[in-house]
Amino acid sequence: MINTLDAIPQLVWSARPDGRHDFYNRKWFEFTGLGARPDAAGPWGAVIHPDDLAGAQAAWRESLASGADFEAEYRLRHHSGAWRWILARALPLREADGTIMRWYGTCTPIEAIIQRQGRLAVLAGELSHRIKNVFAVVNSIITLSARDAPEARPFAAALSEQIKALARANSHLRADRPGDPAEGPQPAAPGLLPLLQALMEPYSQGETSRVLVRGTDHAIGEQAATGLALIIHELATNAVKYGALSVPDGRVRIDHAVDEVCLQLVWQESGGPWQAAPPTGSGFGTSMTERVSRDQLQAEVTRNWRPEGLELTMRIPLERLAG
Repeated sequence: MINTLDAIPQLVWSARPDGRHDFYNRKWFEFTGLGARPDAAGPWGAVIHPDDLAGAQAAWRESLASGADFEAEYRLRHHSGAWRWILARALPLREADGTIMRWYGTCTPIEAIIQRQGRLAVLAGELSHRIKNVFAVVNSIITLSARDAPEARPFAAALSEQIKALARANSHLRADRPGDPAEGPQPAAPGLLPLLQALMEPYSQGETSRVLVRGTDHAIGEQAATGLALIIHELATNAVKYGALSVPDGRVRIDHAVDEVCLQLVWQESGGPWQAAPPTGSGFGTSMTERVSRDQLQAEVTRNWRPEGLELTMRIPLERLAG
């Protein structure tokens, strides 16, 4: 059995039910440079990076207490003296009655993966910076072109604001983190809830009580985020011009929830100017957001024009939300 485990290209170990390690294969000792005896492996503190030790020990104690599978990422000291990232996993071997007999685990070196993630994070940060510059250049071109065509200025202004909304969505999703391979895996990009909050922040003007965003967070893909950014921007712009945000006491509330099949988002205005009837016609922004809702997000959209303000309900399929 030991010879077979020595042939496995991973660091293999086992532990008693109380968590005390009692076996390491040859790859473990070759990697760490410690003496080739189970008792020579020493305590975890001798081979795990001090910054990672507490987290790894806490995860191990939790598995021992609950019987759940163990998994942790931490830096292990290589025989060269360098710290190398590894993925540690362990499963319990149980008696017929469920009692744990022993734990069997592996440590898989993932240093190369971590380094690639770090390089990709640096490239993503540079790409985000360049995309910001592109947005700024396009906005400048629109502004300069509109100076020589007064009749196009309303259209140019609306287009410029939509580009700014896309820039905010891009900046928020990418989060501009350059990444550091020494820090291990980077956190995921922000999700739906903080994205909506960021998109509405320019319209609250420091008065957060005027704009309320409620709901649980959920992952959102870049394409869905850009489409949703255009829609929310158009709704907010119209609220500022004609709706609830055009008067001091007006309010906007965005509620969203996710079920098994879709995201339901409700935009609700209150306290705005009294509306006797729904507006007629549609401008460039409204037409464009309708196309985005239909073609890009495949969303079902219903509008209820109440006297106190618009109530819009949008249902986006989860597969489109992840896109």
